[in-house]
Order: sequence, then structure tokens, then C-alpha cells
Amino acid sequence: MTTTKKQRGGSRKGAGRKVATHTVLAEQMRKMMIETLHKRFQPVLEAQIDAAIGITSEKFDRKTGELYYVEEGPSTVAAKFVTEQVLGRAKESVEHSGEIKGLVGLITQLTQDDKEED
Repeated sequence: MTTTKKQRGGSRKGAGRKVATHTVLAEQMRKMMIETLHKRFQPVLEAQIDAAIGITSEKFDRKTGELYYVEEGPSTVAAKFVTEQVLGRAKESVEHSGEIKGLVGLITQLTQDDKEED
């Protein structure tokens, strides 16, 4: 009498969650975007830095046919973006006063603060 032992546990062929096609497509698009950005990154970086510092650009008025210059001041948004890319984001701190005991105490404190504002 021969008995065969059935497989229990372990990996089986075809088991597990299947990879969704939209996920595969998104990964391919992300890879393509990274490659393109890698090739063209220098002008993008220079434009961000120019915007952060402030630039003077030439504009052409089609109606009058005149060329004129427009001076744009420094952009704090562009400066923040460039510095965050290099240095990372600054930590945001939250200050509170009084004693808060657990989640219930926090909810109670916030509820009281809201009532005082009204």
C-alpha cells in the first residue's frame, strides 16, 4: 500500500494576487517619464533657479511689433521648491498648552477650544 503525501503550505505555481494591467502600464509610464526627465533635467533646473532669483525676459507685442523687457521679481514658491529638493522639507511643529491625557483628553480640549471661538 503506497500513500502519496499531499502538498501543504509553501509556494504554488499560479498562486497569489495577480498584477493589475493598469499597474503595469503605470510603471512603464513612470519609467519612461524618469528617462525623459533625466535627459532634459538641466534646463528645467536652470529655469527653476532663474525664477527663484528673478529674471528679465523679452516679450514681443504682435499688435505693435515692439520688443520690450519684463522684469519678474524673485519667486518664493520657486525658491522653496528648489531648496526643498536639495535640503528636504522643514519640520512643522505643533504647540499646545495645558495637560492632555490621551485621545479623549485631546478631543475634549479641541471641542472646548472650538466653543470658545464661537
